[in-house]
Amino acid sequence: MTEREWEERFRRAYCADAASWQPDRSVREKLLRRLERRTPRRSFPLKQVVAACCCLAIVAAAAFGLRLLPAAEEQTSGAAGAANGVVLPDQALDGEPQAAAYSAETMMDGAARIETQGNGAAQSLTLEESLAVPALGSLVPAQAAEDCPLETASLVQGETGESLTLRFAGDARALEVTIAAALPDGWQGSVFAPEDLSAEALETAAATGSTLSFAVQTDEAAAVFTFEGFSPADALAAVESARAFDGGTP
Repeated sequence: MTEREWEERFRRAYCADAASWQPDRSVREKLLRRLERRTPRRSFPLKQVVAACCCLAIVAAAAFGLRLLPAAEEQTSGAAGAANGVVLPDQALDGEPQAAAYSAETMMDGAARIETQGNGAAQSLTLEESLAVPALGSLVPAQAAEDCPLETASLVQGETGESLTLRFAGDARALEVTIAAALPDGWQGSVFAPEDLSAEALETAAATGSTLSFAVQTDEAAAVFTFEGFSPADALAAVESARAFDGGTP
């Protein structure tokens, strides 16, 4: 007899015995009592189940839409900025410095740019405009040196009045000038009247290493000059190019 034949014979014998089995009276009574006491299982109506599923679907769709809303707003603002010529910081390319591209209106040649600096508004000026500022322009150097052109100039309206700041810079030397109605509080450097200024006076009273720092005061204004890399003679020539020394042009 093979193994399969033996299994088939065993199955038939087991089914015959199971079909003829009858539980004893005590076991049957226990089963009947348990079945009678059993609470019937409640079933949910189909309509309520469908309604609950629809509500869950609506809530999930609303949540998904709210998650997409900020991204859509960012894309919209980015497109609008690009149309106006503005590149937002978070739109800069990876590895490149973040920068802003201004619209054509703010990049027009010769337009004055007003920006906040310190406690007042600073207006960017050209050298010619700086020379023409009433009172303060009289101490603006018309030329620092041929190799030291004007880098920046700004007119600041502060709490104590106007001040004019200029920076001339070249490859090896620089000049910074701050002009106001009076000298800064606490100034302890050398102060010269225009008629007392000379190369010898600068060399003995104002030189500190390669830096020359001193002030010039007139009846109209006072200026603090800081020269870097200039000889006393070159510094004197730059200062005397100002209109207060009859050197500059209004």
